Amino acid sequence: MTKKSKSESAPILIRLEFIPMFDDLTDEETGKVMKAIFDYRLYGAIPEFESRMLNIPFNALKRMMDDDFDAYKAKCKKNAENAKKRALEEAKRALADDEPMKCNSDVDNSEYDDEDLPF
Repeated sequence: MTKKSKSESAPILIRLEFIPMFDDLTDEETGKVMKAIFDYRLYGAIPEFESRMLNIPFNALKRMMDDDFDAYKAKCKKNAENAKKRALEEAKRALADDEPMKCNSDVDNSEYDDEDLPF
């Protein structure tokens, strides 16, 4: 099983405030807009609808999805940074809790710092 990318696993939120935009559309037209939303979300495809009226809900949902996805990416980045900081602190604590290693005073360890840790 292949792992999904962040863009594929990010949620699509359809807010209830958008329901009235679909009231004047037929079920078929609503389906076309929703399929276009999925294609846009997965592939970045911008549809060319037969009826310009379908552009109204699509463009509104597109703007909302773009904003939501930008917020999702920012949250993922912040979570990754926090996880890295946590892991670094845990590694430092683990090293500090261990019995001090006997070091040869002739060896220069100044070339090593926190960035040398494997995470």
